[in-house]
Amino acid sequence: MAQAKKELTAARLVRKNRKEYALLVGMIDDLPSRAETTKKLEDMQEELSQQQERQQQLEARKLLADEDNELSNEAAGEPGERKEEEKDEPRSQREKSSDTVDTGE
Repeated sequence: MAQAKKELTAARLVRKNRKEYALLVGMIDDLPSRAETTKKLEDMQEELSQQQERQQQLEARKLLADEDNELSNEAAGEPGERKEEEKDEPRSQREKSSDTVDTGE
């Protein structure tokens, strides 16, 4: 009887281990192979480098467009912009009018 009990315990352990093994095999089968994973990683890295290159091109293009807009605004003398000497310090109305008043001397 004791021998049968030991065999039953050993059989239960073997059965438990086989179930765990079958679960692990199923989980491993669900995962992609190393070759697939490596290929996908390489593809993503290539796409990332292309996107970074595209971003640099767009940023350079935007910089050029901003410079062109700035130059055309300066050439057109847009009404919202003040001359350099007017940008230095805001002057009061009295100071501005004293520039135009003839002292009479």
